[in-house]
Amino acid sequence: MRWLGKVIGGTVGLTVGGPAGAVIGGGLGAVVDHALDSPPPHDLPEIDAQGQFADDPLGRFAQIRFPTHLPAGAIAVAVVETRRGKRLRAVPAFHKDGEFLIRRPVQRGQVSFFVPFSALKYRRKATHVLRVAVRIATSGSQGVQELGQCSFEFPLPKPKPWTHLEYMDALVDLCAAVIHADGSPRTRGPVIVEQFFVETMQLPSDQVPRLSEMLQAPPEPTLEELCKRVLRRLPELRPMTVLGLMAEVARADGAASRKTRTVIRDVAEYLGIPSHRWPEVQSRLSLMVHDPWGVLGLHPGATTQEVKKAYRQKIKGLHPDRVAGLDEEIQDLAEARTIELREAYEACLDILA
Repeated sequence: MRWLGKVIGGTVGLTVGGPAGAVIGGGLGAVVDHALDSPPPHDLPEIDAQGQFADDPLGRFAQIRFPTHLPAGAIAVAVVETRRGKRLRAVPAFHKDGEFLIRRPVQRGQVSFFVPFSALKYRRKATHVLRVAVRIATSGSQGVQELGQCSFEFPLPKPKPWTHLEYMDALVDLCAAVIHADGSPRTRGPVIVEQFFVETMQLPSDQVPRLSEMLQAPPEPTLEELCKRVLRRLPELRPMTVLGLMAEVARADGAASRKTRTVIRDVAEYLGIPSHRWPEVQSRLSLMVHDPWGVLGLHPGATTQEVKKAYRQKIKGLHPDRVAGLDEEIQDLAEARTIELREAYEACLDILA
């Protein structure tokens, strides 16, 4: 599961923006890469636990609640087995010594994780067993104290091939929602997303064309559904990490538009950030127009008519027809300036409303 640990940890830097190729972090990967990761023995005492499960198109989200008090620092280790007790093997992103294994910290008496069906290696549709062992680090010679285990029936559908991109498709779709928020997609947003998935998510080169295709149209699922998938598939991924990536895409061609900010605000709420925190979040993501009056050459308190007049005067020389024959760099600067002026104009009108 080393790749997954890098993915989870590597996205932390996005909470403050910055180049997509320089977001390698490590905080959230610690549990994945350094936990007590040996497969659990079969002869552990049973723990009375309750399991709730929810499927999405890719796999199954599991939430296990332990009614007994567990010591701080407890770790849950989950494996999938046949009814005869043989552990299933898995793709490199989800295996330990070739066998499927997920490790997660137990927090407030429960643990959550996602099992992608295509990451498991099995031959046919059948009911298997999900076994979850709970352990804790000790200072003794063994280094591990086994606290017990619980088991649940775990039906698996017809097997299909694993792809990195399918596992991350909800995150891709959230980026696509930002790219297409204004109706006509911006040019640099897809480049930022592709760079991020290749360099940080280690997306194989043969899947890049499919990624580009996914970014060419708005996503079909709702933002709410996409956020549910992100929360289920990557329980450790902080909401500000997701919002940071979206904000970087929104700023790729200049100041973020009102519509892109609205998309990001809605995603923030679906990810569990209260609406009253949006001004703070918007500031942290550098999505605000800090001095809209100054951008238009006005003083705070100008009238609505003065705002409209200043905007018309400054925007007329930036029309695409007027810069069509100039260097491409100048055209890009004109487009960025146009976005900045429009955002300042809208911000001033919002203040005056």
